[in-house]
Amino acid sequence: KVLDAERRSQKIEFIGGADDKMSFLDAFLFLKKGGILAVQGDRFAGGKFESVEFFSRRAKFPINAFLLAEKSGSKAVQTVCERIAPRRYQIKLLNVFEFPKGSLKNPENSLKAAERFAAALEAEVKKYPYQWFNFYDFWR
Repeated sequence: KVLDAERRSQKIEFIGGADDKMSFLDAFLFLKKGGILAVQGDRFAGGKFESVEFFSRRAKFPINAFLLAEKSGSKAVQTVCERIAPRRYQIKLLNVFEFPKGSLKNPENSLKAAERFAAALEAEVKKYPYQWFNFYDFWR
């Protein structure tokens, strides 16, 4: 209840969710009207991806956030939430990705972005190995 009240007071809108499939179009329109969209970049659950090195093995990283950024003219940012003390967290910005219109038509650009994303995530997981929660075969 407290979080819902805070969300309403800050005009934070949730679209999609565990029980609600959000379409690419919904996300695109949300970004076009100035929304900030959070998507998980370290969980491949279908859609477009790049296979890149992650802890010395190939892993699939989704590129839908990159595609949305390019199509909507938005930036994609990579963040992590680190626990710094009991009940204290900080959000850390790792990367800002900018994709000019049409840039992802060249597959090399999405591959380089996915490699940069994976390298930054790997560095963070090495620093804080008990803060990356992974409950499935990531390298499948």
